[in-house]
Amino acid sequence: MSQRTLYDRLTRKHLKKAWRKIHKRRESYGYDGVTIDAFASNLTNEIEKLYNELRSNKFSFRLHRGVPISKVPGKAPRELKADDLRGIRVPAVRDRVVQKGIELIINPYLDKKYLLTRNPVNFAYVKDKGLEDALNRVVSLFEAGCRWYYKGDISKFFDSIDQDLLLNKFIAPALPDSSLDGLIKRALRNEVGNRNKLIRDGFEVDAIFPNLEMGVPQGGVLSPLFANVYLSGFDREMLNGGFNLIRYADDFVVMCMTEAEAIKAEKLARKIIERDLGLKVHPVGSGKSVIGRFNNITFLGIRFTGRKRYPSKKATEKMQSELRRFPHTDLNFTENLVALTRKVSTWGSTYHFTNTDDRDLYASLNRSLREAVERVFKRHGVAFSSGRFGKYELEQLGLKDFDRSVASSHQRILARRAEAAEIIRTRGAAKPHPPSDTDSQDAAGVSHASVSINIREKEAEYNI
Repeated sequence: MSQRTLYDRLTRKHLKKAWRKIHKRRESYGYDGVTIDAFASNLTNEIEKLYNELRSNKFSFRLHRGVPISKVPGKAPRELKADDLRGIRVPAVRDRVVQKGIELIINPYLDKKYLLTRNPVNFAYVKDKGLEDALNRVVSLFEAGCRWYYKGDISKFFDSIDQDLLLNKFIAPALPDSSLDGLIKRALRNEVGNRNKLIRDGFEVDAIFPNLEMGVPQGGVLSPLFANVYLSGFDREMLNGGFNLIRYADDFVVMCMTEAEAIKAEKLARKIIERDLGLKVHPVGSGKSVIGRFNNITFLGIRFTGRKRYPSKKATEKMQSELRRFPHTDLNFTENLVALTRKVSTWGSTYHFTNTDDRDLYASLNRSLREAVERVFKRHGVAFSSGRFGKYELEQLGLKDFDRSVASSHQRILARRAEAAEIIRTRGAAKPHPPSDTDSQDAAGVSHASVSINIREKEAEYNI
């Protein structure tokens, strides 16, 4: 009897497990136009079709849907040049199921070789760790005396990963057989199907969606895992050099005691990233990579002033830009108010761990919110009894000021964490058991898995 290969593990049962991991964002679709909901409505047949295609070696990935995303607050993608756009490649739903199936199979092998879940400096795409944990680490190092930093910016990281280096040096050596190699390579080298339409719309497609033989697709299911694998050596060497590295995907900062230490960190980081990985780091002084005192640093969408944390200027401007678009003409009166409520609620949950005592920031946001509400009322010819929109009037509409949303979200999340801690404590008291990877806890014994919030994901909640 022949030995079972990794490819053989792509069974019906495994594909259904993969589906359960990716079936969010119901309206999301790829270039083929099939949404999550449509796939779900015919799930049994779709899984059977995928399984049969994989068994007969007839499976092929469908073209991606290319989505240019603006990096500039207040600017629509069509108003911007390629350097200010992020090219997202959206796979077909069926392809996401297969890619997730592959990820579930290879992840344990890659984790074992590169210690991904035990990496103390990486906080992105890792179970039970998240952006908030990365930011807490920054604050704890500041409190430990780190008053200098080096913040590095890797130029076009996802687009510049050397595929041959990734696959031959990092991925293949970690796997017990090569049966998935061809499928993985094809998943990375998949063309954008709507190129011609994007060109007609005025986009520089070749610059936004570059060479297929370089990089990993932003939006691809396998890309987060491969990014962590590709940078694992960088993490290890920076640790071995004695540096306090904090990395979140391709964003990283090194917290330092002195300016001299920050300069050394910059030299080592550039050496590893450019020599060993074939990437480019923006030089200090370019405006993207910075060495400076820790008095007003922005990292991962958060502005630090000592121990205090606030939403970045870019995030604030983006929200104000979104509020200026109200009322939306395709929504009725009630729908516009619901959309505003969601905006405020999402801000609160995203920034629940930040401080709210920046009066200028929140006065500006709250003023923009009131102006948006007034425009909604005027647009739909609805009179409001008091003629003004104070805190009480907003509450009558189901709305809150932005700072109040942050505070209430924080209290709600603290309560959820306390509840989770009590469940863990009760379970432990009832029947002791060794910790598993689903019970990862912080010092207070609370799992962060269900409540850590990724600001990048929250700021990019598009139907893609």
